[in-house]
Amino acid sequence: MLINIPIANLYSKPAAGELEDQTLYGEEADVLEKSGGFARIRTEYGYEGWIEEGRLAVWRYDGAVTRVETPFCTVLDIPGYRGRTMATLPRGARVEMTGEDNSFAEVRLIGGERGFIRRSHIAALPGKLKEAELRRAVAETAKAYLGVPYLWGGRSPVGMDCSGLCHTAYWLNGVAIYRNSRMAEGFPVKEIDPEKMDLGDLIYFTGHMAMYLGGGKYIHATGRDGDDRVVINSLLSEDAGYREDLAKGVVAVGSVFCDGKRRRYAVK
Repeated sequence: MLINIPIANLYSKPAAGELEDQTLYGEEADVLEKSGGFARIRTEYGYEGWIEEGRLAVWRYDGAVTRVETPFCTVLDIPGYRGRTMATLPRGARVEMTGEDNSFAEVRLIGGERGFIRRSHIAALPGKLKEAELRRAVAETAKAYLGVPYLWGGRSPVGMDCSGLCHTAYWLNGVAIYRNSRMAEGFPVKEIDPEKMDLGDLIYFTGHMAMYLGGGKYIHATGRDGDDRVVINSLLSEDAGYREDLAKGVVAVGSVFCDGKRRRYAVK
């Protein structure tokens, strides 16, 4: 099954559950059970939750699958800016590219409609990266969400929570880490010595997480009054962005890397 709307909510329970995650257009999901118009699914990255059945489509890709790279992109009915808007898709959404028309890519939407996206707004799904490349890539991806409002369960340019930001930064670079703010069995993040923390590693607090950027700085999605968005803060008291509550509340540091060598990680 594929997600057939730009951003689909995943809930803890059918109908009245809490928002726990969001899935994006074109991502795959396995249906585990159904109840009252909702389906419990398992996402590609191993997270489970309840989604409205109408957000799922029986569909498959026949061509090259590409991913939206810009915060949002518009699918048009002709290869030109004056076309009719068919859909607006967020960063991370997937579309099947079927051809090119000058600076536009021809795409096939879920359901079979043909549309056009500016070619520079989409890219191929990521392949395997060397450690240094992956560290830089996940940090830059996280920074692309700076200023995005805090949203519990969010995982898109509309809104992000702390684990959604860190998960998405890795997921968009081909690595499936656990979606919530803790390390979990079966996922590639393992606890490391905080003294060995490096770019792209993950800092865990009680009920919160962030990504380390180097130089004592980290990026995170925070719901704190006055911030309530994706921001950069610091672990160092001499920095303007120092947050004492977090600097003194680190409970673990995790990494998909170990001793300068890349751990095995799931590439999608």
